[in-house]
Amino acid sequence: MQCFIFLDTEGTPIQELAALAVDVKTHEVIGSYHKFAKTDFVTDSSARTHVHGLNPFYLSRYGFSSEALLIKDFKCWLNSKNYKAIFANAPQKEQEALSLEIISFDLPKWVDRRNLPSHKMANSFKDRCVALGGNHCSQAAHHYYKSPPFSRSSSYPAKLEHGFHCAFYDAVELYFYYLS
Repeated sequence: MQCFIFLDTEGTPIQELAALAVDVKTHEVIGSYHKFAKTDFVTDSSARTHVHGLNPFYLSRYGFSSEALLIKDFKCWLNSKNYKAIFANAPQKEQEALSLEIISFDLPKWVDRRNLPSHKMANSFKDRCVALGGNHCSQAAHHYYKSPPFSRSSSYPAKLEHGFHCAFYDAVELYFYYLS
């Protein structure tokens, strides 16, 4: 059965990698991937605190010891799928790190998408830790998240309202947006 892959990552280098495998014909989730890597934390202190909040202790305990091992594991999972295409939101970082052809399926800007059904549903799934394809996002993985400092940017209210980014539910949002 052919599938589409909806992909997202968090961290630079990649510390969280998630993907949904979706049946091309039925659009049902037929599998998912969601794993972590403990990587150098020096370069991402602002993102760790105000974007994804990835907990270094959680990553040490449950993650791969490097981005390279995480990518190798993901590619083994991916190679077990009969995938037709891989989609991601603004995938430049993922294309470079994974050396894969990834189709850009861009979501609207934060300020515009926060009221879309795809975003609301994915956020509801995140709040309730709903599993898809056998995976979900652990709140413990994102324990280091703190609200972003005040900003006059148009995206600030959305970021404040919706909390940490989780690669898994960001991939879920991309899938829901695709369905709409």
